[in-house]
Amino acid sequence: MKQNVMALAIVGALASAHAMSADDFTGFYVGGKTGVNLSRGSGGDFDTTQEATATVGVEAGYNAEVAKDIIMGVDAFYDYNNKTDHDLKQYPGYSDKFGSQVYGADLKLGMQFDRWMPYAKVGYAWAKGTGEENGKADGMHAGLGVEYKLTPNLGLTGEWTASRARDDDGAKLTNNNFTVGLNYYFGARNEAPLVMPAVVAPVIPKPEPKPEAKPVVVAPKCNDVTTSTPVRIDGASFANASSKLKADAYSKLDTIVAGAKANPDVRFEVAGFTDSRGSAKLNSKLSTNRALAVKQYLVAHGIDANRIISNGYGPEQPVADNASEAGRAQNRRVEIRFTKNETSQRCN
Repeated sequence: MKQNVMALAIVGALASAHAMSADDFTGFYVGGKTGVNLSRGSGGDFDTTQEATATVGVEAGYNAEVAKDIIMGVDAFYDYNNKTDHDLKQYPGYSDKFGSQVYGADLKLGMQFDRWMPYAKVGYAWAKGTGEENGKADGMHAGLGVEYKLTPNLGLTGEWTASRARDDDGAKLTNNNFTVGLNYYFGARNEAPLVMPAVVAPVIPKPEPKPEAKPVVVAPKCNDVTTSTPVRIDGASFANASSKLKADAYSKLDTIVAGAKANPDVRFEVAGFTDSRGSAKLNSKLSTNRALAVKQYLVAHGIDANRIISNGYGPEQPVADNASEAGRAQNRRVEIRFTKNETSQRCN
């Protein structure tokens, strides 16, 4: 009989039911951006060529998931567009050097695709000229953009915005801004670290001599022993009512992949669970599909499929009271249970 192999043990912390774990792009954020501004004046004697200059800006806002993968938010912004010379069309050879400060608020609507979120926004802005044209104006503000989540906290943005501000005399200032930026989301948590126990060879005492006796044939045991600390992937790490994994589960699963590759003799079960709401048939199907999605992720990242079994248990084996929302959130989970084999003998 070969010596026992110590199974992989992982200390994992369940992510709370915070907005950041409910959706990658939800919650409060602040950001900064920089890029190119195209501006021109029009109306009356204020008719200029369009010119390019540098722009910088800041923003702050809040996003919420209003339907499956649909994000709606409000965004407050401030843009500073540098001064540059604009030729006056009515007066050849003359120019005005001006820039602008633009601030306002937009409503934003986006759709999440894993780590990507394209979005549109529309709102209202106030503008103040700087330099030789220092009047004030206000008008519509709109834009299109896309955001990519680099980490749970950081999003990279690319955006076009346009503002059309008009003053009381009918002069109009038009700005088109093309920017890239970074947004910081509050409330995201880093995953708990993977703890790998040392593999210790068992101490086998020298057997004492025994009196002769008739041989007794004992059937070998081939039971698997399950470790007591499973890794849990909470239900918020999946799209709503879906088996589609969200980006916030990747780092935990990647850590499991690394540990499994370092311990090739360990096998494990991926077990899916739901709360008690809804039909038993749908809960069983959802838990099975979520467990299978985790297994497929592990296999796609180099773990032999023969080392993994996946099962869905529906509302069975709750870890909290289904009478409360907090308890139901804990019961919506996928557990990864690591096992070791007690013997290498063949069992019939």
